Amino acid sequence: MELQKLYYFVAAAQSGSFRKAATLCAVAQPVLSRQIAALEAELGVALFERSRRGVRLTPAGESFASFAGNALDQIQQGRQLLIELSSGTRGDVVVGCIEPLVELLLSRAVVPFQRSYPYIRIHLQTGGADDMLARIEQQSLDFGLFGLPLDRVQLMEQLRLHELFRDRVQLIMTATHPLASLQRELMVEDLIPFPCVMLRQGFSVRYVIEQAFARLGHTLQPTVEVDTLGSLLICMRNGMGVTFLPPRLLNLWTPNHDFAIRPVRDLRDAFAFGVVYRRLQQTSPAATALIRAILNAPLNPD
Repeated sequence: MELQKLYYFVAAAQSGSFRKAATLCAVAQPVLSRQIAALEAELGVALFERSRRGVRLTPAGESFASFAGNALDQIQQGRQLLIELSSGTRGDVVVGCIEPLVELLLSRAVVPFQRSYPYIRIHLQTGGADDMLARIEQQSLDFGLFGLPLDRVQLMEQLRLHELFRDRVQLIMTATHPLASLQRELMVEDLIPFPCVMLRQGFSVRYVIEQAFARLGHTLQPTVEVDTLGSLLICMRNGMGVTFLPPRLLNLWTPNHDFAIRPVRDLRDAFAFGVVYRRLQQTSPAATALIRAILNAPLNPD
């Protein structure tokens, strides 16, 4: 069934006249009449009663008119949706973000963005950087906001990281922990006797600490593993062990914390934090619009 026939039929049904319908559709009346007759032949039923006084819908025509009108409305809405999707004013964007940067991302980028793009739906998911990195490569995430060790950033081929800030991993513990008051530079050897609480594998911090211990001939053996930063800090606050984090992430997550922060001489790995997205694969217009908004937002935590 050709859409043009439906347009002609609906115009005639609404105007009650083939002549008026032809004028509305900017077509000659004989053309419109032939198209409606062809539609009736296709459906096998008369849609109009024709007389010298004009035309009027048959009972079948009245029933079909509502369906035809709804169909044309749906098609028009579909066309408008495609226009909005292609222009980046509507769509779904799936974003991965590490917990400490969620509030920064929402308050400084996403909330202002949604005022300008109210029909773009944002799906925000949290997790570990390694997990999100794999999902961006697999295209189940449009992009992410997290940190990676500098050596891994330099090896990325298909992905790009737009850097926002850098930080180094340091030892985090309660203020009453014995290592907090040690009056000398800390070494990894100093940490071996003490229990350790770590984020599970899949988080970049875990990978970096494991590699640092391995370089010195040790194996990292956490007494507790967790999968959220909130759980990590709860465990540490309750004396279950020390942990490792870039301090700026800790300060973002809990600005008024009372934890002690100490650098460790053997841990020199720097992290670059920023927006990670695919280098070659084209992102959707909606995702591209959000990436641009984030890159233009003041996301540096300082």
